Amino acid sequence: ITAVRTIASLALSLQAAVEGSLRLLVVALLVYWVGDILDGAVARWRGCETRIGAVVDILCDRLNCAGFYLGVCWIEPSAVVPESVTSTMFGCPILEAARASRRKRATTSGVRE
Repeated sequence: ITAVRTIASLALSLQAAVEGSLRLLVVALLVYWVGDILDGAVARWRGCETRIGAVVDILCDRLNCAGFYLGVCWIEPSAVVPESVTSTMFGCPILEAARASRRKRATTSGVRE
């Protein structure tokens, strides 16, 4: 599900940029969101959640978001600065929180950085 939603969403984002269609870009975002909800629900339902699966899911989330934001910037160049500010404001704290969480898990399990 993760691979299908990622490929579909990125393809739709690319097509939206080529056509200059914000409507198609929103469809790409919806495909990403629905697919993201579905793949997590199916993994929990089947009891097959794994750490590597979670990492792949997060990487695919970032790819989908990048495709969407790049599409927005391609279609509406005046959005480049606001999108850059938004990505920096939300991206950096998220990365720092992930690093802190990883350090905490490593410390509690006795692993050194």
